[in-house]
Amino acid sequence: MRGTDERAGSLFCYLDLESRIPLKHPLRAIRAIVNEALATLDPARATAPGHAAAVVPR
Repeated sequence: MRGTDERAGSLFCYLDLESRIPLKHPLRAIRAIVNEALATLDPARATAPGHAAAVVPR
């Protein structure tokens, strides 16, 4: 590269994704449904040989 790098700002942006999605956005309802479905799978996954139990953030 030649010359100076005149781009402003940083390479990475750290922000809270929860604050970026509006409270009434459909993704929030979908997330609740998926989390509930995954929670019901946890006991089955924990007893399956060779599989670690999934960690579902709440």
